Amino acid sequence: MKIKIIYTLFLITLLACVRKETPLPVQEVPVITDNPKISRQDQYIDSEARKLLKNRPHLSFMIGVVNEGKSTLYAYGSIDKSKPQLPSANTLYEIGELSAAFTCIAAIEKFNSFTRIGNGIDDAAGQYIEFPSQFEFKLHNSLITIRDLIVHNNILPDLPTDITVGQNPQIPLKHYTINKLIDFVVKSYYNQSLSNKYSRINYALLGRVLEKLYGQSFENLFHDEIRPPLGMMGSKVSISANEYNYPIGYDEKDQPVPHWDDLGAFKSAMSVKATAADMLHFLELLINPGQNSWAKSILAYQKLDFYFDEGRKITFDFGRVDSGNTTGFSASYCYNIDKKKGVVFLSNYVIPEPNFNTATNIFFFL
Repeated sequence: MKIKIIYTLFLITLLACVRKETPLPVQEVPVITDNPKISRQDQYIDSEARKLLKNRPHLSFMIGVVNEGKSTLYAYGSIDKSKPQLPSANTLYEIGELSAAFTCIAAIEKFNSFTRIGNGIDDAAGQYIEFPSQFEFKLHNSLITIRDLIVHNNILPDLPTDITVGQNPQIPLKHYTINKLIDFVVKSYYNQSLSNKYSRINYALLGRVLEKLYGQSFENLFHDEIRPPLGMMGSKVSISANEYNYPIGYDEKDQPVPHWDDLGAFKSAMSVKATAADMLHFLELLINPGQNSWAKSILAYQKLDFYFDEGRKITFDFGRVDSGNTTGFSASYCYNIDKKKGVVFLSNYVIPEPNFNTATNIFFFL
């Protein structure tokens, strides 16, 4: 009996010590969101969003979902660090290389329209670019075409190898003019031993072709010719200094970085600042262009075979994915035409892989 009493007292003492040393539960940091967390979709998206927000105090993002005939936007984080202010459907995000999709579709529309130019997208590209008269824009004795620029059937590197000369690392393309780019391309074509790969130079040259055909800057033709048919009237190339709905971007070290206000010759490759509402609408068009005036060009763009093996626009069995980023923003989308579902993600943090994984995780959940 005495032994039992002593043992019982020992257990009580031990349990008391354990209770005393057990840390208090960590209180969950409040998350600013408009997600109602009602449906299974709401709840899953919230769980994925909270993973991203952990240890990223300046992060704000928009998630757009197309699923079962319904489109939904979710907002997370604050775009104003002095007070809670959710991003909205009209908040502008830099989308980097995703900008090139609009350039490609516009080129297909221009060359394959009813007022057909030359041989459509199989027209030679060099005749629309200010190359020296003795230079032939060729690859293995074949003239480079508009189609080649779109699908990267080319040997140009992603960016010019002399891009760092005179460069501001935080706005890395502002100093690089179209004349510098043309000079670089001419020099590069004396070495045709390179292989096909994703190249923003292709899309810069494609933008130059469009500028020549439309007789206006890419900024103006995006505003006047590209935004209306795609229904993206809230998106822009250049932003006024007093733009209130344009959050600060942050790098991977959680440091603020300058906006990409000017990308020199590369505006057509990665300069668009898009709203979540516009990107969700674009996603809807990719899934089902319907009676849109550019429907044929949107479908033609998606049927092209791309040659690069290091690029961002890839076709998988489950559908298509695409992504882009700047020094302070990242964006991605994935979609499946047959299943009529898709996800778009816009963020003011340059964390491409986590953002991309969040978008694909949500996509597979739908």
